[in-house]
Amino acid sequence: MGLAQKLASVDLSNVSSDFAWYTVVTEFNHSHVYVKNVQDVLKGSPFKSYIKDFFIPPPKLSRSTKTLANGNTKTTVHKSRGDLADYVFVKCKLTEETWDILRTTSGCKIILTVGGFPVAISDEEIKRMKKTMHPHGFTKEELKKANVII
Repeated sequence: MGLAQKLASVDLSNVSSDFAWYTVVTEFNHSHVYVKNVQDVLKGSPFKSYIKDFFIPPPKLSRSTKTLANGNTKTTVHKSRGDLADYVFVKCKLTEETWDILRTTSGCKIILTVGGFPVAISDEEIKRMKKTMHPHGFTKEELKKANVII
């Protein structure tokens, strides 16, 4: 874990002072590591209360069933990278300090902005993503075996 050098500044003058969801693109396969690193950086920080929640989109799952020679069947759950692999959505109050924490924590590639301005995602959009991306039809055991965190 650790902090990287501060690389860029962003215009936060029009950012709401309320909690909102922002999109972080992480290094390849580092979304869970990034969240843990941010949580570690926040331990004992006065800005801990500024970051409220994280959403990591789950991978895509599929199931295949194979009939074995002895007549039994074997079911396998396959996991593949989803459409938003390496994205982490962070619900926070975006200030200069939280921007620096999110941007410089190990594992972050970039925080998405449009023209240098961070763009918030609504709670409704995050709820819709959670609902549509949730792997339906799989048992808890299958999800655990596929190492899917929901």
